[in-house]
Amino acid sequence: MPLCFVFWMGSNKLNLNTLFFTILHTEMKMLLNNKSYGKNIFFLSLLIMITPNNFFGLYPYIFTTSSHMVFTLSLAGPIWAAPVFYHLFFKLRFMIAHFIPNGTSYMLMSFIACAEIISFSIRPLTLAIRLATNMIAGHLLLSLLSTQGFNSFNYGVKSLILITQILLFTLELGVSIVQAYVFSILSLLYL
Repeated sequence: MPLCFVFWMGSNKLNLNTLFFTILHTEMKMLLNNKSYGKNIFFLSLLIMITPNNFFGLYPYIFTTSSHMVFTLSLAGPIWAAPVFYHLFFKLRFMIAHFIPNGTSYMLMSFIACAEIISFSIRPLTLAIRLATNMIAGHLLLSLLSTQGFNSFNYGVKSLILITQILLFTLELGVSIVQAYVFSILSLLYL
């Protein structure tokens, strides 16, 4: 009878994926209320969508979609705009109250409100630029280093460039995951 349970158990790969998604789910649940389960799933799926897009850019001669400003702005813009329009139409006082911190003197209120409105308005732009520039910078560094390796005639230099490129590639794998995580978490925090 105990042998039957071995056949019903999932594979190690499935257990690892479940652990990964459980950790991400609890991390995002800490940032949100316990009532907003749908938002959590949305931002988790956003992370899952951006990560492979970042990975595809690591292949040679492929310019990934997450390096295009059109793609990143089309993700960041609606995610930012939907709650803003909701608060404008249904919770206007709540939204305006966040533009002036508590304890601000009357002399500084107009300046602080203008600065807060500007910083609030450029959030999707900074989010999109952050993802696109980080993806472009890493892929550009990898491609420049690979062309130098092919142009070199010295085998010692070629091997050094190859080792450096392997290290940069593993670093870019990590950066791809971190950038997808940062994009989804900041989108979640901007609600």
